[in-house]
Amino acid sequence: MHDHSAEIAALAPPEDPVAELPMSILTSDCPSLVAALRLRFQRWTTTQVRVASTARDLVEAAAEHRPAVVILAVPDRDAAAEHGVISALRRTLARRARIFLGVPRARIGLLHRISAVDGLVAVDDPEHDLAYLIDRGATEPPAGPTAIPALLVDGAASTRALCTRLGPTAAQLLVASAPALHANREVVLYRSDGRRATVQAKVTSADVVEGECGRATLRFTAASVEGLRLIRDLALWQLEQAAPVVHLHGPLCDATDFRCLLRALARQDSATVTLDFAGVTGIDARGLVRWAQLLHEMPPGLSLRLQRLPPAVAGRVAQVPAMARRCVVASLRLP
Repeated sequence: MHDHSAEIAALAPPEDPVAELPMSILTSDCPSLVAALRLRFQRWTTTQVRVASTARDLVEAAAEHRPAVVILAVPDRDAAAEHGVISALRRTLARRARIFLGVPRARIGLLHRISAVDGLVAVDDPEHDLAYLIDRGATEPPAGPTAIPALLVDGAASTRALCTRLGPTAAQLLVASAPALHANREVVLYRSDGRRATVQAKVTSADVVEGECGRATLRFTAASVEGLRLIRDLALWQLEQAAPVVHLHGPLCDATDFRCLLRALARQDSATVTLDFAGVTGIDARGLVRWAQLLHEMPPGLSLRLQRLPPAVAGRVAQVPAMARRCVVASLRLP
């Protein structure tokens, strides 16, 4: 089947200049991870990818080259070794670099201590994690506004909250009452369609917004790769089962992962599902490629009704057949 990725990318606006910022990446020697990094950055001549064969080599190379990003992957589960290497990297680089922990396939569902790192990467399937965490060469991790229902759990007690901002290892919540500073809490984020994700977190700041209503920022302290991916998925879409309508949220970009949505679409009895773009804040060249992949991998016999489609996306849907596969544009979202 013909790959339309090149023609889709050609129709998109130019990439953000941030992609050309010089950046150095240092990684443990995991073949799939190294291959994904080099494939992702091969066209950016200002980006260097260096590989260290051992943890000791990783620390020494970090001291010599001062990379912007370090990915540590310890082959066997050795929490003490991981903690020791991360501590050595932090002493060497302070907060000038972002440090990610690489996790093999057998451990992606297990909780990892992440209070000292900036995110988790599945070394056997790193594409979406790298796209989300490295954020096209930016020096700061991506974070964006959301509206995800949440619970702050403290033992048998729980407080309703709303997640209003989400980053790779932190979240900002509006809560009925501000929690105590430095308190440890379990954070449960959920959608009405039954999806939920749980992480352990510590309150790093808290204040009163209005009356007794509080705002709290929490730093994740323990999470799994699967849990963090599910949190990103909760931020991306929500399903109204009765209609059925899928509401999309945030930017559609290289980090957009539609795999969970595809599984949800495969479970639908209806032959048509509405996709509402009202919450989509933007779409770039790679987001268009992700969209085309979604359409290519949709279950047979299913069609999409596109609602409140941004005019810029509607124009590309009209120009590129791959972007209109089994789709009907029901309405446009005017500026």
